[in-house]
Amino acid sequence: MSDVAAAYLPIGAVLKNRYEIVREIGRGGYSVVFAARDRELDTEVAVKLLVPPPAVAHIARERMRREVQVVRGLAHERIVAVHDFLEDGPPPRSFIIMELVDGPNLAAHVARRYRLAVEDVIRLGRDIAAALAFAHERGVLHRDVKPQNILLDTSGHALLTDFGSAKLDGQLTVTQTGGLVGTVPYTAPEVLLGQRGDARADIYALGMTLFFALCGRLPGETPRLPPPAAPAGHRPSHVRDDVPEWLDHVIARSTSSDPSRRFHAAGDLVAALERREHAGPLVPPPATGADFCFACGETDTYGMTPCPTCRGRGLPARSRDTLVFALAASKRKDRLDLALKIGALFTEPVTARALRDAARGRRALVRIPAGRAAEVVRRLASLEIPAQAVPKSQTWAALPLPLYGLAAAIVVVGSLAGLLVTPLLVWTSPLVAGLLVLGGHRGAQDPLLKVRKRQRLFPAPLETRVSDTMADLEPGTTAKRLVADIVTVAQSALEHAAPGDEHPWREQLVDLVANACEVSKDLANLDQALALLERHRERFASRPEAWVDALSQCEQARDRLVQQLLDVLSVLGRIEAHGASGDLSAEQDLARLTRNLEHEVERRIEAEAEIEALLAAVPA
Repeated sequence: MSDVAAAYLPIGAVLKNRYEIVREIGRGGYSVVFAARDRELDTEVAVKLLVPPPAVAHIARERMRREVQVVRGLAHERIVAVHDFLEDGPPPRSFIIMELVDGPNLAAHVARRYRLAVEDVIRLGRDIAAALAFAHERGVLHRDVKPQNILLDTSGHALLTDFGSAKLDGQLTVTQTGGLVGTVPYTAPEVLLGQRGDARADIYALGMTLFFALCGRLPGETPRLPPPAAPAGHRPSHVRDDVPEWLDHVIARSTSSDPSRRFHAAGDLVAALERREHAGPLVPPPATGADFCFACGETDTYGMTPCPTCRGRGLPARSRDTLVFALAASKRKDRLDLALKIGALFTEPVTARALRDAARGRRALVRIPAGRAAEVVRRLASLEIPAQAVPKSQTWAALPLPLYGLAAAIVVVGSLAGLLVTPLLVWTSPLVAGLLVLGGHRGAQDPLLKVRKRQRLFPAPLETRVSDTMADLEPGTTAKRLVADIVTVAQSALEHAAPGDEHPWREQLVDLVANACEVSKDLANLDQALALLERHRERFASRPEAWVDALSQCEQARDRLVQQLLDVLSVLGRIEAHGASGDLSAEQDLARLTRNLEHEVERRIEAEAEIEALLAAVPA
């Protein structure tokens, strides 16, 4: 702390012979903010003095310099204006000149008044969501939305400040996945897990901020730790009973631990707050929770069993000659865990009895051709579901031994009872036992997952492209998740369209999905480039500016691509909910996004050589 304290500016100090320090107004992790008077313009400004640790000072200054260059272009009434990045000394000092807002930050305001009125929270949410929408449209993420970075002016409106400052203030360590930055309680769960955040992480942070403004605290018991992950989001109505139902739902959607269940774009959040209505549709749930096709084992988009590799032709019953069973565990607790894992494969309700039978090996999971069974078994094993493939003709042998034991016990007990009570039991007990085994055999052949012929919604060339793209992308990556969600929502939109509707938006939608596949591959390449730059950072020790420059360019390009794919999801969601005819702007946006993605594909091809040159600059 002594190093930081030594860097503070005394009241009356003058920077660059222009900015006279008037008073201190706030502190961050590695920064101090002062109110200052601009002697040239005779006005007050805010001066943010950067005081990073000496070991990373040079890198921090270079990163902040580039962030300021980007943020200076964000001219919006709800974004605190950033004027310049300057250096002065000796001793060397780096500082940012910003607009001075006459008012407290949200955290201080809530600390004094406990919590905000509902109408004030709605206005605050509209203000900050509009600021984020403006920034996101220009490919700029905030990365540290929190009450301390929201300023309240004298008119009661909110302004967003400190874009990009999380990269400097270092509340969290920068990771090899590229910038785990932000404040823990407001950081999206996927970012805490090491993934690179996108616009939906900013939306999550704003949702948590609105929860804080309404309730005076965050959900959960420990304020300095992240709230518990909640796929259905956090509802302020559990703490405060005067929250309108629609606002409760909007905040819950914003704070879902699953990014695909949040608003796809900040503009959608603005619309929900302005209309005061329940949030729009979520991404339609997949047919299964697995990311592979149960018909053939190939990598699949969510909800596309049979996958495009199977060409949607379905599988003839005579070719599905093999059943895949889970291997039953010996202990009751292990069987319960196995049933839960099997249940996670399905998003639609499955009865407890069916899951119990599947976990005991009494019911098949799926029935497929023998040549594809090995891959499905391998995929299930990767999900910690041990399984075996059994030819349909050998199902009798696959039935668990306790079932045969029970049948034998019925015969024995019935025979003894027949000798002692009535001879009729001698004849009926074998029949009951046989019916039990026959029922078990027939039940085993009724798989939990039915692989049926899927209606072809995309043209065959597009299905092939989707299949190839999903096979090329690494599991769990942002690129794969986004293109999977786009395909799922696009299919749902086509499925819900009026029969025989030949509206031009259908063709535009197909083009959009095709271009999204190409952009997702570029996104995956940029993620690999960023990981490579992070991994070889030490090789740039003699040229840190070159490393920061390459990293910044890749990050900006990557954020722009992600935002374009999220915009696609936003428009497709509106079409899926209302149809293009019910939302005229959706059709216009569809055409605009199609052109943008086509342009992006062309631009990425031209820029590929430049990025390769940057990576080639990494010393061997």
